[in-house]
Amino acid sequence: MALYSGRSADGIPDVIKHGVNGLLVKLGDATAIANDIIALKRDPALRSHLIRNGLATLKNHAINSMAADYYRIYTEAANKRK
Repeated sequence: MALYSGRSADGIPDVIKHGVNGLLVKLGDATAIANDIIALKRDPALRSHLIRNGLATLKNHAINSMAADYYRIYTEAANKRK
């Protein structure tokens, strides 16, 4: 589960989807961060949902999985050049 405050250029929003596998707030928005923390504290279903989806995201972005994806992409590209 992620709670992130930053710029969209940081790349995090490409992986973390608000309300799906984490919570995203605008950089410096202390009220939004506080509200999300309170929501997490009060809502066990939300916590479970974010944790479950966060773990699935982690598996999809694990180094072995990413390496296999890159290998497949490069192999396909190399085969197209032949």
